[in-house]
Amino acid sequence: MQALTIDLLWATIIGTAIIFILTSSIILFVYLSRKRLITLHQQQLNALQKSEQKFRNLFEHSMVGMARSSYDGEIIYNANESFLRICGAQSIEEGKQFFIQIHQKYFERVFKRLITHGTIENIELEVNRKNGTPFWISFSARNYPNEGF
Repeated sequence: MQALTIDLLWATIIGTAIIFILTSSIILFVYLSRKRLITLHQQQLNALQKSEQKFRNLFEHSMVGMARSSYDGEIIYNANESFLRICGAQSIEEGKQFFIQIHQKYFERVFKRLITHGTIENIELEVNRKNGTPFWISFSARNYPNEGF
């Protein structure tokens, strides 16, 4: 009887140790998996931030005037320095008048085509700077209807 009690005691100790080892292994596996997922997510986030910064720098420092606006030109989401310099504006708010001028003057020629084709490339337009000086631009645009511009 005493041998049976000792065998049961050892079986309980060994069983508990096995359960402890299995539970510890599962917890360690989950921890390492989550750590790897978090690390992978952080790497993807860093790559996305680098890419965004790269294209932001290209946009901001381009010699070509670029701006993103609403369809009617009433809202300019962003514009680079070259765009402001070309249209003679000191701020995005002043640059808005440039887009409104193009929209009003060339609606039939430009914006109806933009609606129909979704893109315009290198259309020559005569516009006026803020000070009234006329000049020619090569205008290109792409329509993003789902994004509002």
